[in-house]
Amino acid sequence: MEMECNKDEAIRAREIPQHKMQNNDFEGAERIALKAQKLFPDLENITQLLTYRKFALLLHPDKNKFAGAEAVFKLIGEVNAIVTDQTKRSRMI
Repeated sequence: MEMECNKDEAIRAREIPQHKMQNNDFEGAERIALKAQKLFPDLENITQLLTYRKFALLLHPDKNKFAGAEAVFKLIGEVNAIVTDQTKRSRMI
């Protein structure tokens, strides 16, 4: 029963980082994603969410002034939208 409660709480917690990343709050997104992962390590897409955060920080236009960084940052955002949305993922298969 406790494991199921942790999974439900982790699923709810997984939604918050997605919204935080859309608002460019990458540190907050990582903190909550790590909490979700700790609650339920096998939570679907949590590893990808944490990996996305690392790429986003490296390529964020405010932190990376190399040509093309902004375009790649936007592309990663689009990929994240697909990876974190089961409906969009199933359309890609």
